[in-house]
Amino acid sequence: MLRMKSYRGMFLVCMLVVLGFSCSLVADGHSSRYSRQQCGDPFWISQVGDSYTYQVRRGSADASSIDIEFKGFSGRDTVWELISNCNVMVPYDLVVSDLRASEFKVVLVNEATGEVVSVVQTRENQQDYLVLVPGRYKVKLVGYAAAGQLSMRLDVPLGVIAVDRFSDRW
Repeated sequence: MLRMKSYRGMFLVCMLVVLGFSCSLVADGHSSRYSRQQCGDPFWISQVGDSYTYQVRRGSADASSIDIEFKGFSGRDTVWELISNCNVMVPYDLVVSDLRASEFKVVLVNEATGEVVSVVQTRENQQDYLVLVPGRYKVKLVGYAAAGQLSMRLDVPLGVIAVDRFSDRW
């Protein structure tokens, strides 16, 4: 009888381990906290604070550049805060490679108005400008089940302060 209880206890422990492991495989980094629809919701994107998950996040960032490799990214993650005291155009170079995603984009959020402008929503490289009026802005990554590599460089002009908000959490 004692032996039977011992086997039953070992069986239950093994079942719990198998169940826990299988649940982690099924989730595959997709948290129920995030949905693909949120990536298109300007209100959700512009909310203060970040909310994200990564399975893998490697790379570096500073006040004018970011080079990262990521996998299993879902949510919204702030890269830079830009503070402008004048009307200005901020040139940037952007390279997105090996992108596999249900949704992925880089956006510029005007903190005063909540306006969200897509900087990139494709798999192409680009050079363009961020158009700023006096105020505070956030450059954010927004995605669902995204993996790939991102490299972005800002040429920050006089009159704009760029603050790295990406590497201070890692």
